[in-house]
Amino acid sequence: MHYINGIIKRVKPKMSAKSCILRIRSTFDSLCHAQQKVAQFVLENPQEVLSSSISELAKKARVSEATVLRFTRAIGYEGYSHFRIALAEDTATQSLRQGLEKIHEDVNVGDSFEAIFRKVLYSSVDSLSTTMNQVDGKSIEKAANLIYHASTLFLVAVGNSQPIAMDAVHRFLKLGKKTVFFTDPVAAAMFARLLGPNDTVVAISFSGLSVDVIEIVKIAKENSAKIVAITSQDNTPLTDLSDVKIFSYSKETRFRTEAMESRIVQLSIIDALFVSVAMINPQKALREIQSTTNPLPYKVVPKRQRMGGDVQKQHLVPPSTP
Repeated sequence: MHYINGIIKRVKPKMSAKSCILRIRSTFDSLCHAQQKVAQFVLENPQEVLSSSISELAKKARVSEATVLRFTRAIGYEGYSHFRIALAEDTATQSLRQGLEKIHEDVNVGDSFEAIFRKVLYSSVDSLSTTMNQVDGKSIEKAANLIYHASTLFLVAVGNSQPIAMDAVHRFLKLGKKTVFFTDPVAAAMFARLLGPNDTVVAISFSGLSVDVIEIVKIAKENSAKIVAITSQDNTPLTDLSDVKIFSYSKETRFRTEAMESRIVQLSIIDALFVSVAMINPQKALREIQSTTNPLPYKVVPKRQRMGGDVQKQHLVPPSTP
Protein backbone atom coordinates (compact mmCIF):
# COMPACT_ATOMS: atom_id res chain seq x y z
CA MET A 1 0.00 0.00 0.00
CA HIS A 2 2.93 2.35 0.79
CA TYR A 3 4.32 1.51 -2.64
CA ILE A 4 1.00 2.46 -4.31
CA ASN A 5 0.78 5.72 -2.36
CA GLY A 6 4.29 6.57 -3.52
CA ILE A 7 3.29 6.02 -7.14
CA ILE A 8 0.25 8.28 -6.72
CA LYS A 9 2.45 11.20 -5.69
CA ARG A 10 4.72 10.79 -8.72
CA VAL A 11 2.26 9.80 -11.45
CA LYS A 12 -1.11 11.38 -12.19
CA PRO A 13 -2.87 9.77 -15.17
CA LYS A 14 -4.82 12.20 -17.31
CA MET A 15 -8.51 11.43 -16.84
CA SER A 16 -11.75 13.00 -15.73
CA ALA A 17 -12.54 13.67 -12.09
CA LYS A 18 -14.98 10.76 -11.77
CA SER A 19 -13.73 8.29 -9.17
CA CYS A 20 -12.70 4.78 -10.13
CA ILE A 21 -15.49 3.09 -8.16
CA LEU A 22 -18.09 5.43 -9.63
CA ARG A 23 -16.77 4.76 -13.13
CA ILE A 24 -17.22 1.04 -12.59
CA ARG A 25 -20.74 1.43 -11.24
CA SER A 26 -21.86 3.83 -13.95
CA THR A 27 -20.55 1.68 -16.82
CA PHE A 28 -21.33 -1.75 -15.33
CA ASP A 29 -24.43 -2.46 -17.44
CA SER A 30 -22.61 -1.58 -20.67
CA LEU A 31 -19.75 -4.04 -20.00
CA CYS A 32 -19.71 -7.52 -21.53
CA HIS A 33 -20.31 -10.49 -19.23
CA ALA A 34 -16.61 -11.30 -18.75
CA GLN A 35 -15.77 -7.67 -17.95
CA GLN A 36 -18.66 -7.55 -15.47
CA LYS A 37 -17.02 -10.44 -13.60
CA VAL A 38 -13.89 -8.30 -13.22
CA ALA A 39 -15.96 -5.27 -12.20
CA GLN A 40 -17.86 -7.26 -9.58
CA PHE A 41 -14.66 -8.62 -8.06
CA VAL A 42 -13.13 -5.13 -7.90
CA LEU A 43 -16.22 -3.65 -6.24
CA GLU A 44 -16.30 -6.42 -3.64
CA ASN A 45 -12.54 -6.66 -3.03
CA PRO A 46 -10.86 -3.30 -3.77
CA GLN A 47 -8.07 -3.73 -1.20
CA GLU A 48 -7.21 -7.16 -2.57
CA VAL A 49 -7.03 -5.78 -6.11
CA LEU A 50 -4.49 -3.15 -5.03
CA SER A 51 -1.97 -5.84 -4.19
CA SER A 52 -2.73 -7.98 -7.26
CA SER A 53 -0.94 -8.05 -10.58
CA ILE A 54 -2.97 -8.19 -13.76
CA SER A 55 -2.44 -11.96 -14.00
CA GLU A 56 -3.47 -12.43 -10.35
CA LEU A 57 -6.65 -10.39 -10.82
CA ALA A 58 -7.47 -12.36 -13.97
CA LYS A 59 -7.10 -15.61 -12.06
CA LYS A 60 -9.24 -14.39 -9.13
CA ALA A 61 -12.00 -13.11 -11.45
CA ARG A 62 -11.75 -16.27 -13.60
CA VAL A 63 -11.12 -14.39 -16.83
CA SER A 64 -8.17 -13.84 -19.15
CA GLU A 65 -5.55 -11.09 -18.72
CA ALA A 66 -6.77 -9.58 -21.99
CA THR A 67 -10.26 -9.26 -20.47
CA VAL A 68 -8.87 -7.40 -17.46
CA LEU A 69 -7.02 -5.02 -19.77
CA ARG A 70 -10.14 -4.45 -21.89
CA PHE A 71 -12.10 -3.82 -18.68
CA THR A 72 -9.70 -1.07 -17.54
CA ARG A 73 -9.92 0.60 -20.95
CA ALA A 74 -13.71 0.27 -21.05
CA ILE A 75 -13.99 2.33 -17.85
CA GLY A 76 -11.64 5.00 -19.21
CA TYR A 77 -8.09 4.14 -18.15
CA GLU A 78 -5.02 3.73 -20.33
CA GLY A 79 -4.07 0.44 -18.73
CA TYR A 80 -3.94 -1.66 -15.59
CA SER A 81 -1.35 0.46 -13.78
CA HIS A 82 -3.38 3.67 -14.20
CA PHE A 83 -6.53 1.82 -13.12
CA ARG A 84 -4.82 0.57 -9.94
CA ILE A 85 -3.51 4.06 -9.11
CA ALA A 86 -7.04 5.50 -9.41
CA LEU A 87 -8.43 2.67 -7.29
CA ALA A 88 -5.81 3.39 -4.62
CA GLU A 89 -6.89 7.03 -4.52
CA ASP A 90 -10.47 5.90 -3.91
CA THR A 91 -9.61 3.45 -1.16
CA ALA A 92 -7.21 5.92 0.51
CA THR A 93 -10.23 7.98 1.61
CA GLN A 94 -12.29 4.95 2.63
CA SER A 95 -11.44 5.25 6.33
CA LEU A 96 -12.92 8.77 6.34
CA ARG A 97 -16.24 7.39 5.15
CA GLN A 98 -16.55 4.31 7.36
CA GLY A 99 -18.57 6.12 10.02
CA LEU A 100 -21.06 7.39 7.47
CA GLU A 101 -21.27 4.00 5.77
CA LYS A 102 -22.65 2.50 8.96
CA ILE A 103 -25.39 5.12 8.93
CA HIS A 104 -26.04 4.42 5.23
CA GLU A 105 -26.81 0.75 5.94
CA ASP A 106 -30.01 -0.58 4.44
CA VAL A 107 -33.31 -0.10 6.27
CA ASN A 108 -34.19 -3.27 8.13
CA VAL A 109 -37.44 -4.68 9.47
CA GLY A 110 -37.59 -3.70 13.13
CA ASP A 111 -35.79 -0.38 12.72
CA SER A 112 -37.31 2.48 14.67
CA PHE A 113 -38.99 5.25 12.70
CA GLU A 114 -36.19 7.58 13.75
CA ALA A 115 -33.57 5.13 12.44
CA ILE A 116 -35.46 4.79 9.15
CA PHE A 117 -35.68 8.57 8.85
CA ARG A 118 -31.95 9.01 9.46
CA LYS A 119 -30.90 6.19 7.12
CA VAL A 120 -33.02 7.47 4.24
CA LEU A 121 -31.81 11.06 4.63
CA TYR A 122 -28.16 10.09 5.07
CA SER A 123 -28.41 7.93 1.96
CA SER A 124 -29.71 10.93 0.01
CA VAL A 125 -26.94 13.12 1.44
CA ASP A 126 -24.38 10.54 0.33
CA SER A 127 -25.78 10.48 -3.21
CA LEU A 128 -25.74 14.29 -3.40
CA SER A 129 -22.22 14.48 -1.98
CA THR A 130 -20.86 11.89 -4.41
CA THR A 131 -22.52 13.60 -7.36
CA MET A 132 -21.12 16.97 -6.27
CA ASN A 133 -17.59 15.58 -5.94
CA GLN A 134 -17.72 14.07 -9.42
CA VAL A 135 -19.39 16.95 -11.27
CA ASP A 136 -17.71 18.30 -14.39
CA GLY A 137 -17.84 22.10 -14.17
CA LYS A 138 -17.35 22.50 -17.92
CA SER A 139 -20.42 20.37 -18.60
CA ILE A 140 -22.54 22.50 -16.26
CA GLU A 141 -21.27 25.68 -17.93
CA LYS A 142 -21.93 24.37 -21.44
CA ALA A 143 -25.40 23.12 -20.51
CA ALA A 144 -26.31 26.45 -18.89
CA ASN A 145 -25.26 28.36 -21.99
CA LEU A 146 -27.18 26.04 -24.30
CA ILE A 147 -30.31 26.53 -22.20
CA TYR A 148 -29.85 30.30 -21.92
CA HIS A 149 -29.43 30.82 -25.67
CA ALA A 150 -32.10 28.30 -26.73
CA SER A 151 -35.13 29.62 -28.61
CA THR A 152 -37.10 26.70 -27.16
CA LEU A 153 -36.17 24.47 -24.23
CA PHE A 154 -37.70 21.01 -24.63
CA LEU A 155 -37.78 18.56 -21.70
CA VAL A 156 -37.91 14.83 -22.45
CA ALA A 157 -38.61 12.24 -19.75
CA VAL A 158 -40.77 9.20 -19.02
CA GLY A 159 -41.80 7.30 -15.90
CA ASN A 160 -40.14 8.34 -12.63
CA SER A 161 -38.26 11.16 -14.39
CA GLN A 162 -41.41 13.00 -15.48
CA PRO A 163 -41.89 14.88 -12.18
CA ILE A 164 -38.30 16.14 -12.55
CA ALA A 165 -39.09 17.44 -16.04
CA MET A 166 -42.27 19.13 -14.82
CA ASP A 167 -40.30 20.87 -12.07
CA ALA A 168 -37.77 22.03 -14.67
CA VAL A 169 -40.56 23.48 -16.84
CA HIS A 170 -41.87 25.50 -13.90
CA ARG A 171 -38.40 26.80 -13.04
CA PHE A 172 -37.30 27.85 -16.52
CA LEU A 173 -40.66 29.45 -17.34
CA LYS A 174 -39.96 31.75 -14.40
CA LEU A 175 -36.82 32.88 -16.25
CA GLY A 176 -38.92 33.78 -19.29
CA LYS A 177 -37.65 30.78 -21.24
CA LYS A 178 -40.06 29.16 -23.68
CA THR A 179 -40.15 25.68 -22.13
CA VAL A 180 -42.13 22.67 -23.33
CA PHE A 181 -42.80 19.20 -21.92
CA PHE A 182 -45.24 16.43 -22.90
CA THR A 183 -46.19 13.48 -20.72
CA ASP A 184 -47.33 11.66 -23.88
CA PRO A 185 -44.25 10.34 -25.76
CA VAL A 186 -46.13 10.39 -29.09
CA ALA A 187 -46.86 14.12 -28.69
CA ALA A 188 -43.25 14.63 -27.62
CA ALA A 189 -41.99 12.89 -30.75
CA MET A 190 -44.24 15.07 -32.91
CA PHE A 191 -42.95 18.23 -31.24
CA ALA A 192 -39.33 17.06 -31.61
CA ARG A 193 -39.79 17.26 -35.40
CA LEU A 194 -40.45 21.00 -35.05
CA LEU A 195 -37.13 21.72 -33.33
CA GLY A 196 -34.14 23.31 -35.01
CA PRO A 197 -30.48 24.24 -34.45
CA ASN A 198 -31.39 27.07 -32.06
CA ASP A 199 -33.31 24.78 -29.70
CA THR A 200 -32.08 22.71 -26.77
CA VAL A 201 -33.37 19.39 -25.44
CA VAL A 202 -32.81 18.33 -21.84
CA ALA A 203 -33.33 14.56 -21.68
CA ILE A 204 -33.66 12.98 -18.23
CA SER A 205 -33.16 9.23 -17.98
CA PHE A 206 -31.61 7.40 -15.06
CA SER A 207 -30.46 4.42 -17.14
CA GLY A 208 -29.92 6.21 -20.45
CA LEU A 209 -31.65 3.21 -22.04
CA SER A 210 -35.31 4.34 -22.16
CA VAL A 211 -36.54 3.54 -25.67
CA ASP A 212 -39.05 6.41 -25.82
CA VAL A 213 -36.51 8.98 -24.61
CA ILE A 214 -33.88 7.74 -27.06
CA GLU A 215 -36.26 7.81 -30.04
CA ILE A 216 -37.47 11.34 -29.21
CA VAL A 217 -33.89 12.56 -28.79
CA LYS A 218 -32.93 10.95 -32.11
CA ILE A 219 -35.64 12.94 -33.87
CA ALA A 220 -34.50 16.17 -32.20
CA LYS A 221 -30.88 15.41 -33.08
CA GLU A 222 -31.80 14.80 -36.72
CA ASN A 223 -33.25 18.33 -36.73
CA SER A 224 -29.95 19.73 -35.36
CA ALA A 225 -31.22 20.52 -31.85
CA LYS A 226 -28.64 20.50 -29.04
CA ILE A 227 -28.95 17.68 -26.51
CA VAL A 228 -28.21 17.81 -22.77
CA ALA A 229 -28.47 14.45 -20.98
CA ILE A 230 -29.01 14.03 -17.24
CA THR A 231 -28.28 10.38 -16.53
CA SER A 232 -26.33 7.99 -14.32
CA GLN A 233 -24.41 5.97 -16.90
CA ASP A 234 -21.97 6.75 -19.68
CA ASN A 235 -21.60 4.86 -22.96
CA THR A 236 -25.35 4.47 -23.46
CA PRO A 237 -27.51 5.29 -26.51
CA LEU A 238 -28.56 8.52 -24.79
CA THR A 239 -25.06 9.75 -23.99
CA ASP A 240 -23.94 8.82 -27.51
CA LEU A 241 -26.54 11.26 -28.87
CA SER A 242 -25.77 14.04 -26.39
CA ASP A 243 -23.73 17.22 -26.72
CA VAL A 244 -23.47 17.57 -22.94
CA LYS A 245 -23.59 14.82 -20.30
CA ILE A 246 -24.33 15.47 -16.60
CA PHE A 247 -24.09 12.42 -14.37
CA SER A 248 -26.03 11.74 -11.18
CA TYR A 249 -25.08 9.15 -8.59
CA SER A 250 -27.34 7.06 -6.38
CA LYS A 251 -27.29 3.60 -4.87
CA GLU A 252 -29.97 0.96 -4.53
CA THR A 253 -31.28 -0.18 -1.15
CA ARG A 254 -33.86 -2.78 -0.20
CA PHE A 255 -36.87 -0.45 -0.30
CA ARG A 256 -35.55 2.26 -2.65
CA THR A 257 -34.29 1.53 -6.14
CA GLU A 258 -31.46 3.57 -7.63
CA ALA A 259 -33.97 5.26 -9.94
CA MET A 260 -36.12 6.34 -6.97
CA GLU A 261 -33.23 7.86 -5.05
CA SER A 262 -31.83 9.49 -8.19
CA ARG A 263 -34.85 11.84 -8.26
CA ILE A 264 -33.40 13.88 -5.40
CA VAL A 265 -30.08 14.21 -7.20
CA GLN A 266 -31.76 15.04 -10.52
CA LEU A 267 -33.88 17.74 -8.86
CA SER A 268 -30.70 19.24 -7.42
CA ILE A 269 -29.05 19.19 -10.85
CA ILE A 270 -32.05 21.00 -12.33
CA ASP A 271 -31.87 23.51 -9.49
CA ALA A 272 -28.16 24.08 -10.14
CA LEU A 273 -28.81 24.56 -13.87
CA PHE A 274 -31.63 27.01 -13.11
CA VAL A 275 -29.36 29.15 -10.92
CA SER A 276 -26.49 28.88 -13.43
CA VAL A 277 -28.73 30.09 -16.26
CA ALA A 278 -30.06 32.91 -14.08
CA MET A 279 -26.53 34.06 -13.25
CA ILE A 280 -25.63 34.50 -16.92
CA ASN A 281 -27.83 37.61 -16.86
CA PRO A 282 -28.92 38.16 -13.24
CA GLN A 283 -30.71 41.48 -13.84
CA LYS A 284 -32.88 39.96 -16.58
CA ALA A 285 -33.49 36.87 -14.44
CA LEU A 286 -34.71 38.96 -11.51
CA ARG A 287 -37.09 40.91 -13.75
CA GLU A 288 -38.51 37.70 -15.22
CA ILE A 289 -38.91 36.07 -11.81
CA GLN A 290 -40.72 39.12 -10.46
CA SER A 291 -43.00 39.32 -13.49
CA THR A 292 -44.04 35.66 -13.13
CA THR A 293 -44.52 35.69 -9.35
CA ASN A 294 -48.30 36.27 -9.72
CA PRO A 295 -49.16 35.26 -13.30
CA LEU A 296 -52.92 35.15 -12.66
CA PRO A 297 -54.59 38.45 -11.63
CA TYR A 298 -56.40 37.07 -8.58
CA LYS A 299 -58.06 39.50 -6.18
CA VAL A 300 -59.31 39.14 -2.64
CA VAL A 301 -63.06 39.67 -2.16
CA PRO A 302 -65.54 38.67 0.57
CA LYS A 303 -67.66 35.66 -0.34
CA ARG A 304 -70.94 34.30 1.07
CA GLN A 305 -71.19 30.68 2.08
CA ARG A 306 -73.15 28.53 -0.36
CA MET A 307 -75.70 27.49 2.29
CA GLY A 308 -76.12 31.00 3.72
CA GLY A 309 -74.50 32.89 6.54
CA ASP A 310 -71.51 35.21 6.65
CA VAL A 311 -68.06 34.05 5.73
CA GLN A 312 -65.61 34.27 8.59
CA LYS A 313 -62.60 34.74 6.29
CA GLN A 314 -61.84 35.96 2.77
CA HIS A 315 -61.23 33.68 -0.21
CA LEU A 316 -59.16 34.15 -3.33
CA VAL A 317 -61.28 34.17 -6.47
CA PRO A 318 -60.38 35.08 -10.05
CA PRO A 319 -61.82 38.25 -11.54
CA SER A 320 -65.09 37.88 -13.42
CA THR A 321 -64.90 37.79 -17.17
CA PRO A 322 -66.91 40.26 -19.27
